[in-house]
Amino acid sequence: MLTNKTYMQKINEQRQDLELRNSVDSYLEWIKSHFKESLYSSGSWDEDKVKLYCDGVSIASRDKFLQVVVGKNKTHIFIAKSNSNSNGNVLKRGDLIKKTLLGSPNPKVVIGNILEDNFAFN
Repeated sequence: MLTNKTYMQKINEQRQDLELRNSVDSYLEWIKSHFKESLYSSGSWDEDKVKLYCDGVSIASRDKFLQVVVGKNKTHIFIAKSNSNSNGNVLKRGDLIKKTLLGSPNPKVVIGNILEDNFAFN
């Protein structure tokens, strides 16, 4: 049986997770719209290409990170699930982390945070 304190802690964790999920959804929509805008402005619009790209934008969970995948299984970026210390680098929940050439998270390169206004790109 859950005590009142444990119950409230679980509710707060779910609320916190909801905030992250909503921010991730907004970021995925931003990726899609940014891709569409770049194709449109370059004059190379291709409806099939746009549909294929936008349908391929998704999220996968990896240890301490969410992995944003675009296209055919290409890692776009990583998002920190919680505050942590990764290889001596302090990460905040929601940090956008670039990938290495091998496709793993590079905690040394944080480019923004999805929980802040306009994703707080650095």
